[in-house]
Amino acid sequence: MRLLPSRFRRSATLGRRSAVTSMLLAFAVVVVLVTIFILTALDRIADYANRLDDERSRETTSGAIQTFQEQLHATLNDYAAWDDAAQFVYAGDDAWVVGNYGDMTANSDLFDVALIMDTDRNVLMAYQDGAPVTWSPQNYFDTSLWTLFDKASSAGAETVPEAVGFVETKNGIAAVGVALIRQKSGELAQPVEGRRFLIFGRHLDERKILKLSETYVIGGFDLPVPAIRFPTWWKSAIFTARRCSGSSGIRACPAMPPICRSGRSSIARWRWSACFSSSSSSAAAIRSTASRRTRRRHDIWP
Repeated sequence: MRLLPSRFRRSATLGRRSAVTSMLLAFAVVVVLVTIFILTALDRIADYANRLDDERSRETTSGAIQTFQEQLHATLNDYAAWDDAAQFVYAGDDAWVVGNYGDMTANSDLFDVALIMDTDRNVLMAYQDGAPVTWSPQNYFDTSLWTLFDKASSAGAETVPEAVGFVETKNGIAAVGVALIRQKSGELAQPVEGRRFLIFGRHLDERKILKLSETYVIGGFDLPVPAIRFPTWWKSAIFTARRCSGSSGIRACPAMPPICRSGRSSIARWRWSACFSSSSSSAAAIRSTASRRTRRRHDIWP
């Protein structure tokens, strides 16, 4: 068999090399394009995940701030809608007022400012951090306080005479609430010009923000798991409490531990309310059974 001339052999070799090179280049282009597509998709997924995390962080922060305000509102309602307060405040018992309102601002996580005003905004008592204040409300709070005051003082018969919001003070930002001092039932045998209003302030300082960050998943903090071992009846009692809360209140629930039904421990009743009461009626039933003659911080918020 005759061999091909050398020039034809060189042409065939170059043709095969060109074909292989072209295939390799095409494959490299495909690999590069696929890699770009994958990296672009991953970048979009990461961006979406970051935006989702940011949105969840904003929602969590908003919920934490809302809870901070609602806790003050619950405390304010408990101290303002109180039969003893309606009796002693309007009787002018200064010792009782200072002992149950002013002194409670010392080392308290519930409120650090407490004031009592009349309808004309005259200050009858003002305490902060357990001591009488030297400032006037007009200089200490911004104008938002008077918006809350007007809302609470002008509430109609069908409206709860309370208002809560965030107010700027000389010490920063505080959740502030204004409420009419009245009986638990809402009745008040006082003329409009003789009414008294309770004002609580709870500053959102660095310590409270740190406490919120330890409770909620905010800014990279982990949600702490309390090392608490509940008794065996606790789990089943959750459902029993929810079933009973709509009728006669948690006090009538057979699953409540005897210490709560006996009326000897206000702390246990408050913890029962905080953990298992999902309705305002059951919480009110528990609060009404707690002894309120001698108040201390741990009796109100365990």
